[in-house]
Amino acid sequence: MLGVAVITPDGIVGKLLAAYPTASQVLLITDPTFAAGVISQKHHVRGTVRGLGHSTCMVDYIQNEEQVDQGEWFYTSGDDGVFPKGLPVGYVTVARQGNPNKEIHLAPSGLQAGLEEVLIITEGVHQPIPEAPTPGTAVHLQAPPPPEAASAPQNAAGEPVMTTEADRLRARYKKIAEAESHRFGENPPGTKAPDFNLNPEELAARAARAAAAAQAPKPPAGAPAGAGTAASPEAAKPAAPKQNPQAVRPPAAVSKPAAPPAANP
Repeated sequence: MLGVAVITPDGIVGKLLAAYPTASQVLLITDPTFAAGVISQKHHVRGTVRGLGHSTCMVDYIQNEEQVDQGEWFYTSGDDGVFPKGLPVGYVTVARQGNPNKEIHLAPSGLQAGLEEVLIITEGVHQPIPEAPTPGTAVHLQAPPPPEAASAPQNAAGEPVMTTEADRLRARYKKIAEAESHRFGENPPGTKAPDFNLNPEELAARAARAAAAAQAPKPPAGAPAGAGTAASPEAAKPAAPKQNPQAVRPPAAVSKPAAPPAANP
């Protein structure tokens, strides 16, 4: 059926011009040749909406004596025989005196969020125009959520427990940046980024060794190598004199004289 209404949940889109096996042609509400009967929500002023060839539309045939407020909504009136009554059309962006009729511009609500799926109305059902919201209506606001730090679980050291993979990854990157003295968002352009493939524990141990080496006492200038270090007990002992193996010889064996023989009586 050609000439029927094409709409979305947000508002009217246009009219169906042609239908093909895999596609259809629609006359959009922003086309200069489009026209449909509309009625305002608050003051029930009737007019005709037509396209301007760009993102806004205009409502014609409203006299300057009629009252239309900026931000007021217009709905289909059902007078054109195409769109059933009560469908949203758009809200007023400009409402001022014109010649000879009032100049009213609309922002079409059916095209504001883009078009992914549309509905073709073959049999329309009229519905009443919704009541305009009363200004100054009290709005109930719920209590704000508790602070994130107070609600987050903590371990024995008072640190928040990493509950998600994103939290653990953020803590890992923070440790690597601290070990490499990198400050996110504060380093000048061209600064080398930290290597996030490194092990945070290894970097922390490396930093601790470097800090310990920096705090170790240094020998005074001109001192011989090894000065300023404590000597071991073995080094403090005097060295034994070296002996020449040829100069020291064992004493020769001394032979004793044989005893005289005993005399016969």
